[in-house]
Amino acid sequence: MLSVVRIRKGENVLLLDGNGIVAEARLEDARRDEATLLVLSRETLLIEPARRLTLACAVPRSSRMDTLVEKCGELGVARLMPMVTARSVVDAMERQENHLVRWRRIGIEAAKQSGRTKLTELTAVLSFDAALRTVEPGAARLFASPEPDAVSLASFASGLTKEQPVLAFIGPEGGFAPEEVQAASNAGCIPVGLGQRILRVETAGIALAAYFLLGT
Repeated sequence: MLSVVRIRKGENVLLLDGNGIVAEARLEDARRDEATLLVLSRETLLIEPARRLTLACAVPRSSRMDTLVEKCGELGVARLMPMVTARSVVDAMERQENHLVRWRRIGIEAAKQSGRTKLTELTAVLSFDAALRTVEPGAARLFASPEPDAVSLASFASGLTKEQPVLAFIGPEGGFAPEEVQAASNAGCIPVGLGQRILRVETAGIALAAYFLLGT
């Protein structure tokens, strides 16, 4: 605020708490690493999509996960769950605290850039089995599948009510292992195809978010 945007004493700014509260405040005093603000007004302002979307995604390599976090924040994903699966190419369990600090910082920047007042909830990195046990009341559950017998995205969506939550699982580039496919099916997940092209993890996540959230 002080060194990048260069807000000066007496100017007003908007403050967000990440849970929907927006406050207008005036900068009263500024030091090198400290600012004192006077809150002038506050209100609850929620501009979230009507549908709650939770994405459970195998963690892709390096900056591609950063991109996924950023775009999920902009599009209005309610919760993002990074996963490690049988065929994952990244062991995100290592140095997890460092990953989470960076991803959460990216999520905050995405919310500020898009004018969103609520942050995407970013969970700790989970195993696939732990992610499958996630409770999302009333949610329709799907996992992305390249198989020819997978239902189309449009067909899956046609069976939803307008505000029904969705919990979507996206595997790594090599796809889910057969035992994971069976476990997902046993957990009530429907195999859903995302077209005839093979999408990267972050592309599939962004595409699903746009499909289910834009216009709701």
